[in-house]
Amino acid sequence: MPKKTNNINTESLHKLKDQLASLQAKPKTLFSTREAIAELEAAIRSALDLGYNLLDIAEMLEKEGLNIAPSTLSTYLRELAKKQKPKKKSNKTENKKAAQQPAKQTQPASAEQTADSEQKFISSPFKQLNEADDFIELQATPFKGLPTSRRPSDG
Repeated sequence: MPKKTNNINTESLHKLKDQLASLQAKPKTLFSTREAIAELEAAIRSALDLGYNLLDIAEMLEKEGLNIAPSTLSTYLRELAKKQKPKKKSNKTENKKAAQQPAKQTQPASAEQTADSEQKFISSPFKQLNEADDFIELQATPFKGLPTSRRPSDG
């Protein structure tokens, strides 16, 4: 028995190319459950607005051969609504962009700038402290309301 080859002549190749190029869109005849809900979304939302609940709608769909739980129907509708909303830029994206940009480089302060800032620090009335003000004495106060075994030790 001769072995078949996968070769095609030029004439057949051009003929196939023309046939494929002239094809019309084939109408879709079978839909997955998710695709069917996407196609029926507007009608389902209208039924919900009329007072029907997800269980009622799921039963209607089941009568036509589309078995779906009301919770799954709710999930699909929520996902479809989420896809339709425009996405907002999150702060995370902006923070990532800021982190990727190089930090501004500052030049070291000159001797004059350093001396000037030290003078401002010393002459500020709020920064002038006595040696006595620098030291704050803490008083040890006993903990009230805690069991004796949980009090901190002195040492």
